[in-house]
Amino acid sequence: LSFAAVKMHWRGLVAWLAYSALSLASASWALKPWRSGAPWSALHWAFFPLAVLALRRLTPAQRLRLLDVFCVMAIISALASVVQHFVPVFDQPWLREYFTVQRVLEPADNGGFKAGGLHFHRLRYAHTLVPLFFALAPDLWRERRVLGVITLALSLVGLFFTYTRASWVAVAFALALVPLSRLRGRVGVRAEFLALTPLLIPLLAFVGIDKPADRSFAWHNALALFKAHPLLGVGYGGYPQQALTLNGGQHATWSLIHPDA
Repeated sequence: LSFAAVKMHWRGLVAWLAYSALSLASASWALKPWRSGAPWSALHWAFFPLAVLALRRLTPAQRLRLLDVFCVMAIISALASVVQHFVPVFDQPWLREYFTVQRVLEPADNGGFKAGGLHFHRLRYAHTLVPLFFALAPDLWRERRVLGVITLALSLVGLFFTYTRASWVAVAFALALVPLSRLRGRVGVRAEFLALTPLLIPLLAFVGIDKPADRSFAWHNALALFKAHPLLGVGYGGYPQQALTLNGGQHATWSLIHPDA
């Protein structure tokens, strides 16, 4: 936020501020499903590859500052997850006016609560932490090894308290790709293609594998709607109504699958 940086990057800063303002304002003026914030959340994922590309253009001093900021934020978020798991500290009426705290007040199966860190949402926290950590891991190992190890250890604790199975699957695949990526010049199959294998998981619905049950129910809904609307689909935001029609109303067990595709 120095004067020189703002002067050099003012177009990007204006674009970012306008995007942020649009994201916040949409909650009050937009019609559903735009009001849900889904389009704006989807755009956040576009910033991940841009951030990785931007790392190459930073000076060594800027890279170190960025690594330090990431580690500090990750550590604070992990510590917040520990507090959220053991103490319902965010179950306050005044907090509900500013944050969506329901996802950090979900009871965990073995006691306590499912944590979401500074995101106040366990899925957003886990699914943001994992790709960012692996994107920065090489620089952390070279430049901030001790701080990186501390950040990793605490982040794993925070990740455990999110109770998100998909994040651990992603960690396992990423760890498997690290050694394989070194062999890509000596093997016939590029290691990057292994990253596509999680896309095969929903195909298990075709062969009747119904675990986990809630995901399987959603996959079967999606497959049935695809067969009914193979060319044009059901339109953005059309899934909830079409899924309700398909099942003749809300499912007795998986009622949230309809509005939360």
